[in-house]
Amino acid sequence: MEKFLLFVIAASALLGISSFAECAFYFVYDQKTWTEAQSYCEEKFNGLAPINNMEDVEILNNHGNLSKMLALDGNNLAWIGLRKDMSIFVWSDIEFYEDDNTMFRNWKSGEPNNFHGIESCVIMRDDGLWNDYPCDSTLNSVCYERVSGSTVNFVFIDQKMNFTEAQTFCREQYTDLVSITTSSDNEKIKQLLPPGSPAWIGLFRGYWELLNGSKSTFMYWSEWQPDTEKNCSAANFQNSGKWEYSNCDTRMSFICNTPVLKQVVRVKLARSSSLDLNDPAVLEDLLKKLKQKLKDQGVSEDFSLSWRKQPDGKIFYKEEEEAMKTTS
Repeated sequence: MEKFLLFVIAASALLGISSFAECAFYFVYDQKTWTEAQSYCEEKFNGLAPINNMEDVEILNNHGNLSKMLALDGNNLAWIGLRKDMSIFVWSDIEFYEDDNTMFRNWKSGEPNNFHGIESCVIMRDDGLWNDYPCDSTLNSVCYERVSGSTVNFVFIDQKMNFTEAQTFCREQYTDLVSITTSSDNEKIKQLLPPGSPAWIGLFRGYWELLNGSKSTFMYWSEWQPDTEKNCSAANFQNSGKWEYSNCDTRMSFICNTPVLKQVVRVKLARSSSLDLNDPAVLEDLLKKLKQKLKDQGVSEDFSLSWRKQPDGKIFYKEEEEAMKTTS
């Protein structure tokens, strides 16, 4: 790569500098409910922290002060920026549900109606139609067992359990509570039910999404289970930062999403040859050298550099071009 000199007037471009705190998250060791924590983080920062990948989890595990949390109230949990959308039904064995509207459903007329606001789990009636139903009711259930590939067996469980108990039983003894994706499977399961004996199937309310409304495929739950009384999420720092359902009114520490500080500066370069300053390889090499120069001048390593493109797609302009662009 050809040698270049920095900050000498010849050609110019806009360089974006994004600087970060030591980590992208800010722990607050103050006891607040989930709603209070979210309001605090929105006012001071960028809302409660979204956790998008294992790198985020590792950052949180490295920076969370578990001793401080435990000293406050013995709680090892901290609120994070994930909420449950109770308008969407998901299957027990599917953690990520992108398009609920395209899936097979066999609701009884007028269902689901969430009667009295407490019907978050789903049963199949002996006529094969579905109702939403209170999750703490004790009923029979239908499990499924994966035999090989797409081949599964449906198993009627003649034992009264609430939804969570049925789900746990099916996961321990078989594969999971049954998911029903076709009318033919629905008919097979209907034939298993004794007259007057409705049973749990694996459908329940509660789709988890990031606070900005985006849907993430990344999940890091301690265990995947529905809980109609606990609709907020927290990271457990005695369990590798894994997520848990928590009552939204519980007071605990929380994690805010810190804003990224951005600055745009004009860079002027002198070149000694016909080097193409809009060549991607050249631009990448320039960024590396600029970053090293900033480090040598004492700037913290916690920053990134990027070029800002002009409307015509160019990054660099010769000095005379810049003058013409400014006056036109």
